[in-house]
Amino acid sequence: MLANTTKITFDILSLGAYWTLLNRYSIAQRMSWAVMRQIMRPEDISYYLLGIFDVNMALLYGEGQKKAFIRLQEEILKKSTDQSILAWGFDMPDVSEDVHDELGENIGKRILYSGVLALYPSWFVGAGEVVECWTADNPFQMTNGGLRIWLPIIKDNLESQKWLAVLNCHPKADFEHQIAIPV
Repeated sequence: MLANTTKITFDILSLGAYWTLLNRYSIAQRMSWAVMRQIMRPEDISYYLLGIFDVNMALLYGEGQKKAFIRLQEEILKKSTDQSILAWGFDMPDVSEDVHDELGENIGKRILYSGVLALYPSWFVGAGEVVECWTADNPFQMTNGGLRIWLPIIKDNLESQKWLAVLNCHPKADFEHQIAIPV
């Protein structure tokens, strides 16, 4: 069935991609629909998503997949307060690597990419079940210095020196836990 292959829900496929219907799905969910998409040119994956997010941007063939996808997310951020756009990286072992000391002992993990926006749609592979908790009142914006956003910050655990920013989204079937990202 097409819905199983594309991960696009049956109601979207059967009723058509009307904007009001698409808005029922978080940005993370809609991004996850592109994970298995086959493309001819690297930039096409981002251009394919333009209609799903109701955004416009110039098609610049030759800019590469990363630049096109970053531009797409920046355009989405201009129109939406859905923080699930930051909820990527689930089920992705290639976003981090093991770190070893001089004796070869594994001493933890190092994040290979520390940007706030995903570089590839495939990084949303595990985000198909991420939904907004409620419509956020606090808008965020992209500036020439980066993303400006206000988020609650919590400590990872009592012993850790790691801090997490709590996003306004949660796994679809889990209303008790919100998604947090490292800061």
